Amino acid sequence: MMVDLIVENGRIHTGDPSAPVVEAIAVLGGRIVATGGDVTGLRARERVDARGRVVLPGFNDVHAHSVWFGMTLLETDLSAVGSLDDVYRVIGDAARSAGAEEWVVASGFNPVLLHGAVPDRDVLDRVSGGRPVWIKHASGHSCQLNGEGLRLTGGWIGHAPGELAAYQDAREHGILRTRMQVMPVIDALAPLEVHDDEPARLGLGAGVRTGWGDDWLQLGPVKVFTDGSILGRTAQLSEAYEGRPGYFGYLQEDEASLRRRVLEAYAAGWSLALHAVGDAALDLALDVIEEGIARFGTRLVPNRVEHGAVVRPDQVARLAALGVPCVVQPRFIPAFGEGMHPADVAVEEIGSIPVLATAVGGVFTHRQSGF
Repeated sequence: MMVDLIVENGRIHTGDPSAPVVEAIAVLGGRIVATGGDVTGLRARERVDARGRVVLPGFNDVHAHSVWFGMTLLETDLSAVGSLDDVYRVIGDAARSAGAEEWVVASGFNPVLLHGAVPDRDVLDRVSGGRPVWIKHASGHSCQLNGEGLRLTGGWIGHAPGELAAYQDAREHGILRTRMQVMPVIDALAPLEVHDDEPARLGLGAGVRTGWGDDWLQLGPVKVFTDGSILGRTAQLSEAYEGRPGYFGYLQEDEASLRRRVLEAYAAGWSLALHAVGDAALDLALDVIEEGIARFGTRLVPNRVEHGAVVRPDQVARLAALGVPCVVQPRFIPAFGEGMHPADVAVEEIGSIPVLATAVGGVFTHRQSGF
């Protein structure tokens, strides 16, 4: 048999418990077709001698924000400011180079670096010369606007479903460098026509759903925001935030509405990726996943929880029983860890709730309306 590639004489980690490390692999059509002793006797168009080096499988980053990152490159950068004066100076400089009615959009703002200080609306009005200002919190779950920005906004500013077309353009022009599984936010789904005896469904035109696409560009689960972030104090907890008696955070929409919409998407064949940072939000997420499985069965692409920052021991057992992984972000600890200082929210424990997987905030924009 002729294959495209054989890599040999390496310490190749397979991820297969029965043969975790092998010396050789064979590749055909972009897929590994043989490992270890099964490679013996195969011919190859190309052979690579690994010379004892370690070879690892490709890493799968299941929670990335490519469009978000790309947009920040076009926006005013506040990630390195050290004081409110720095903020006003950077915003003022951007405003002077902007059109008379052009928005000044800034990103990367992290109040933790300023000991919790946030810009004053009136000062932003003054330094912006009357232009609207929108400052995005580094977590993606809150923002600051000046007076003109508040007057003009009147609602949510989000991305468009056209982002999927941009990925497809990149695929067609050969510039898509990594395999992508994109997640539409549930707000991008619309009611589908169904028969009277069928459950209501939410989906995209033509009924495409999770799994549609090819090896390089594919539709993944539908993304659903149940709560916000610890850093923004909008994650929903079962016990009050330390120093804020009676305040537990909140869900992003009415619980009944959220449950209904998620189950309608699941009925249409979508796998679920439920953003749940607080343990109370996680209770709801697991309830919905369990109900979806009971009513409509499992999905080939597993359901999952994004973040899972505050998780109780009983929830760990439930996650395991349902086969639901948590997609956690260890990077948030060095980036935002001071935002969980004991004066506000205990790092090791929130009330009597141990933090088993610390992920501070989230970088998906709240209620993003597209892909």
